[in-house]
Amino acid sequence: MDKYTLKITLENPCSFFASMTSLQPYYPVKSEIIDLYGDLWTETPSSFISNGAFFLDKWNHDLEVVMLKNNNYWNKDNVKLSGIIFKLFSDSSAVMNSYNAGEIDYVGNILTSEEMKQISEIKISDFIFTKFIALNLNSPIFKNYNIRKAVAMALDRKEISNIIGGQSLPLLRFIPCSFYNNFKKDICLQDGDGFSYLDNNNRINEAKLLLKDVDIKKYKKITYLTNTNSLNIMLAEIIKNQLSKIGLDVEIVAVEKKIFNTYRNEKKYDIVAASWAAEYPDITSYLYGFRSSDLNNYAGFKSEEFDSTLNAVMIEKDNNKRFELVYDAENLVLKSFAVIPLYYENSSYISNSNLKDFYYDITGCLKLSDSYYNKN
Repeated sequence: MDKYTLKITLENPCSFFASMTSLQPYYPVKSEIIDLYGDLWTETPSSFISNGAFFLDKWNHDLEVVMLKNNNYWNKDNVKLSGIIFKLFSDSSAVMNSYNAGEIDYVGNILTSEEMKQISEIKISDFIFTKFIALNLNSPIFKNYNIRKAVAMALDRKEISNIIGGQSLPLLRFIPCSFYNNFKKDICLQDGDGFSYLDNNNRINEAKLLLKDVDIKKYKKITYLTNTNSLNIMLAEIIKNQLSKIGLDVEIVAVEKKIFNTYRNEKKYDIVAASWAAEYPDITSYLYGFRSSDLNNYAGFKSEEFDSTLNAVMIEKDNNKRFELVYDAENLVLKSFAVIPLYYENSSYISNSNLKDFYYDITGCLKLSDSYYNKN
């Protein structure tokens, strides 16, 4: 409407629209910079123009990112930190060595269970994410429904959770139960796959029966794509071992993050592990990634029924009816066995006791604009 005012007219009521404006598509950008640098505008400090509490000063790729206080920020007088240095690591043991040496003040949720056992002051944030695997429905082996179901049956989520450790809990559904509020309080106990009541041995036997008439040898090894983070490689090894019990041969392909993202976008895998968290504080944030056209649809799941149900959720005003529709939509995904939830986890971290007033919000964003460093 004017230089400082944007007016948005909605086609339908949306009670959570205001919270969605915190998403990246709504961030203001400087059009002259985009016109000049195109897609490369975020690659260098001189072209990366932003309007937050800190701005990009240096980016030494794969090593560190240096942010300085933005004196043009609207609330600059209340920003106490002069800057932030983000150290980049691919190995959690190197992170701990640096933390113990006093070189860094904060470590996020990348530690293994063994590393966490050695730390007395683990802190827990409100941020919850779901860890899951996606089976590529375009891969010849996973076009077979029985093979997908057998994979889901063979995975011992309790064992995975116990080995991964931390704050992880085995998950029977994709959406953490806290997002359902008081609707169906036992929602987390109502598994979407229909066989979690079986003990591990019975599930293995049932999985083998599903594969009895399948000629597994005609397929190539199953490729499991992961990045080189030690926790993700550990998860890949656990899953490989569990699937071997039903005769499935898994090859782990571990690549550095940039290549991983490229391979994932191009769906160069049979299985890929991923994490999902709410990008805005509404239950629908957990489902839109399964829409037929969504770029985050790692399995290539397509269902007209799911798409129409999710569309109905978006315009439904009655909360109980919304939750019923969400529950139905989630079940469509789970019963396809294109996506298999493994565990959900509250993000854990460790920090220097002198670092104050920082927090994770429910969408996983680390808030540092109010933080300060107490040297006393």
